[in-house]
Amino acid sequence: KGETPLYIAADKGHIAVISQLLDANANSKIAANNQLTPLMVATKNNNTEAARLLVLETRVFDIVQTGDVIKLKSLLSKLLNSKFTDSDGNSLLHLAVKYNQSLVFYELVNLKGIQLDCCNNYNETPLTLSMKLCNDEFAKFIHNALKKPSQYIGEEELKIEYEHPLGEGSFGSVYEGRYNEEIVAIKILKNSTLSIDCEIANMQRCVSPYVLQLVGHSALNTKAPKIVLPYMDGGDLRSYLDKKLKEEATMTNFSTFEIAWAIASGLADIHRCSCIHRDLKSPNVLLSTKHYIKIADLGLTRQVKTIMTDVRGSLAWTAPEMLSHQPYSYPADIYSFGIILTELDTFACPYLGVPLGDLINGVLNGSLRPSLKSTCPSWYKRLVESCLEKDPCQRPTALDIITILQDQLDSSEAKD
Repeated sequence: KGETPLYIAADKGHIAVISQLLDANANSKIAANNQLTPLMVATKNNNTEAARLLVLETRVFDIVQTGDVIKLKSLLSKLLNSKFTDSDGNSLLHLAVKYNQSLVFYELVNLKGIQLDCCNNYNETPLTLSMKLCNDEFAKFIHNALKKPSQYIGEEELKIEYEHPLGEGSFGSVYEGRYNEEIVAIKILKNSTLSIDCEIANMQRCVSPYVLQLVGHSALNTKAPKIVLPYMDGGDLRSYLDKKLKEEATMTNFSTFEIAWAIASGLADIHRCSCIHRDLKSPNVLLSTKHYIKIADLGLTRQVKTIMTDVRGSLAWTAPEMLSHQPYSYPADIYSFGIILTELDTFACPYLGVPLGDLINGVLNGSLRPSLKSTCPSWYKRLVESCLEKDPCQRPTALDIITILQDQLDSSEAKD
């Protein structure tokens, strides 16, 4: 008959069962084979109390969408729970984010028992949905509310899966692992604790929903200090673009605009903390089906000093003032961002096949920059050119870039 447990409870007028099922997020909109929903059958049978529960649950979705916070307060006071979801698995908080209802959003986040990290049917939390919709205000509020202080983790609490390496470099190696029954990434450094201390300090300083955050650290005073990070199942941006170039399947799928927005937002937050990343490149941007898009690898990040001249980072993404050992500051990161923008447009690795000497000379004299596709939108081309200006003073700030992207978002020209 296609009758769900909620339909049967509504048909029989079992109020307590209806309440329990709604607490368990039962979908009240699923109709039986007779085309009747639980609300319809309750009304048909004159089960007024059952219908009242179901009507309130149905009405509250519409009220969240319209943003009537006064009516919402009234309905929430009558409901036995506020944890029900719509047919896409969206909680009330998801819907407040989706419809950009600020008053409803703040009413809900202060509601006792509200879940800030629940997922809908698309594996989106209210935080990741806020980020996807470029709602920086909501994203930062939820991120700060969910943030937990980094903690020391005993080595016995970590299960490192050495057969599943995620990356390797001069710093050490990253492995898939488990902590608190969750999949995590565990970074093991080869040498002293100096670089890991810097990375931990930077991750604690640069708090942002667009920057990979620290879960915890372990064995700091040993020869193999470790930091525990969220597991980003989509891998790094460079590998993602390589697959796109070869037309291979990818774990995640993001638009050029989404990635550019997330990186620019993360960069703005890093700079707001008076820090420079110094190694911003596509391999240091990580993707996830759950955690969205994050800037990672803050090991070379430093607080801004009056004069900074030491060269760090990877050559293809390195600003000319860094290559020439001139003083540099925030604009060096903007140049690196500009290189990433060219990768997002063409999917190609920058300067592939260019001899090292030609690359350095071309970058220094301003004659060599990665190319863009002929179909690249004019606004995007102008943004890239401004980020890759030889003169650092001519480059936009991260906040300038966000304004440019916001203008494109508002005009509905950018999202592809």
